[in-house]
Amino acid sequence: MSNRIKQELEKIEIPKELHERSELGIKAASSEMKGRGIINKAIKVLGGVAAVAVLSISLTAAVNPGFASSLQGFFKDITNWKGAVIGTEYYQATDEISVTVSDLNMKNNHFVLPITVTFEQADKTPFIMAEALTFGEFKVISHSGVEVTAEQIQVEPQASKEFSFDIEDSHKLLTEVENKNPTKREFKASLVIDKEFLGFDDTFTIVINSFFEHSKGDARLEIKGNWKLGFSTK
Repeated sequence: MSNRIKQELEKIEIPKELHERSELGIKAASSEMKGRGIINKAIKVLGGVAAVAVLSISLTAAVNPGFASSLQGFFKDITNWKGAVIGTEYYQATDEISVTVSDLNMKNNHFVLPITVTFEQADKTPFIMAEALTFGEFKVISHSGVEVTAEQIQVEPQASKEFSFDIEDSHKLLTEVENKNPTKREFKASLVIDKEFLGFDDTFTIVINSFFEHSKGDARLEIKGNWKLGFSTK
């Protein structure tokens, strides 16, 4: 985990209600798993206050599924097969990022779909640290089930912009635009899809599973969630 993320995490306070519900979740899960020793082993392997907090949240969500939908995102270390930490990801960001599309238009036998990605809490970690944003995993699915993969879709940022560092997936870049609300940040691009890929259907769904946040001096951070948007060629 980068030093910047660690510093921001240290500022985060766990709300009293979340702490209490986490304890209840652990007790309930402990009762169900009595004799297995799963919780103690997990805490020993993960270690640290942050790991215990994430484990508490996960157990509470397992006992009370409705609670999971009300939680904000959280950081999680990426480990290799040896258990060594090799990176960090940010999970459950669906409610912290909103995605909208504008009217579809045609350009040189291609459908062009403008898309806007908004950080709803841009003054908080990790969104405050982003210097650039790119699409991660996404696809378009037709009404009949035909899939158009990210490799078949061209991403056109709203405007070109120079950066003082390299962005390895710059072909999926969105452009940040001015937002009058200081607690929000907006990024815009257009998805350009060959007309032939969409077949004869007229209704489609964009499924986005992640974005990548980039900042100078840090490895890119994958922000995961689940965003689904419908559009039509009618």
